[in-house]
Amino acid sequence: MLKIGDFSRFARVSVKALRYYDELGLLKPVKVDEFTGYRYYAATQLTQLHRIVALKDMGLSLEEIARLLKDDVSIAYILDLLHIKQEEQRRKLEIEAERLKRVEEWLVKVEREGKMPKYEIVIKKIESQKVLSVREILPDYSHISGLFRKMDGYLTKSGGQMIGPPLAIYCSLLNTPTVRSRDGVLPVSFE
Repeated sequence: MLKIGDFSRFARVSVKALRYYDELGLLKPVKVDEFTGYRYYAATQLTQLHRIVALKDMGLSLEEIARLLKDDVSIAYILDLLHIKQEEQRRKLEIEAERLKRVEEWLVKVEREGKMPKYEIVIKKIESQKVLSVREILPDYSHISGLFRKMDGYLTKSGGQMIGPPLAIYCSLLNTPTVRSRDGVLPVSFE
């Protein structure tokens, strides 16, 4: 039998972790001295400790590990749990790959410009929301207020409520890209 300190050094697991595993019932010492409270472990318990460490390294919680170490656990439960962990790890890899991509993009910007970018576009996730929109051809920008009045009227009739500031996108024919043809100049719309 090995004292907890010796078992800890041999297994490369902290004494604190061994005490916690004992507290959770994951790995009980083979003997606890009734007078000193010293915990003693058998060398054969290394197999179970290595299983705990391996499962923990896969991202399983100690509660999940405790369930897996029970004798009555079904193969279906084990497979389901491992599939869930597999998917979680894949998602983490995707997130880290996206983070790496952003770092690489910044590296290119800073190397090209020789300084930090003046601005950065940040994409934020928000809850889905309903949008009310009106689209019309207007003679000029001054008529946009009429579109806002239309939307206000619709909201009033339907019992809706505006939860953000209204927004207008106006494309002037003066700023619209053009294409030349045999018959003259034609405005081009990007829709």
